[in-house]
Amino acid sequence: MIDAHPALRRGVLYIEDFDDPPGNALASLPNAQGILMPSFSAEDLEAARQQAYAEGCRDGQQAAAVERAHAVRLLLESLAQSLTQAREAFVAEANHVAESLAKALLASMCGSLPEFCRYHAEPEMRSLVKRILPGLTREPRLEIRVHPDLVEAVRDELSHLEQDLPSMLTVVADPKMDHTDLRAIWSNGYMLRSSKLIWRQLREQLTELNLLAPIPPPETENQHAS
Repeated sequence: MIDAHPALRRGVLYIEDFDDPPGNALASLPNAQGILMPSFSAEDLEAARQQAYAEGCRDGQQAAAVERAHAVRLLLESLAQSLTQAREAFVAEANHVAESLAKALLASMCGSLPEFCRYHAEPEMRSLVKRILPGLTREPRLEIRVHPDLVEAVRDELSHLEQDLPSMLTVVADPKMDHTDLRAIWSNGYMLRSSKLIWRQLREQLTELNLLAPIPPPETENQHAS
């Protein structure tokens, strides 16, 4: 058992007497000969300092690289989100512009359609006659009703057909029909080509796509009376 130094037994904080020569207090301890005195040269301390500095720089650079990579990742994510939002806004604006242009063109078509049909009425009627007559050559009676302005054109087209025509074929002028309308009536059926009906069906489809305003309901007799 190692006996404690008398100073330690007295509760003294420092066992070294500052009045004694250096090393006396440590030398007075029991078994003091077995204690290795620390010995570090100035070169050892400098090497330790440089090693600690190098390790600190390396750790700091690694931490800075991690923080820099994290900041770059956040920046790229923010940039990608901004680009996505900008793309969505651009697509929405492009769709709005395209829809507006389509509505303007269709509205213009609505206004010019009657004149357009009237301008192309004759070639349209000639083409219709050439398409429907081959299937009606065996009919004993056939009546074709068109606008009065197109009667001569239809008769001229019939005269140039190579198929045998029905024995009782008449072309009737009907002022109630539009220039691009044609009605063919035979013994047990009829065929009607109505530009108003075609345009109404087309308008209904465009209205469902929100490209045209809804068709207003027809006025009733009570509305006219009021």
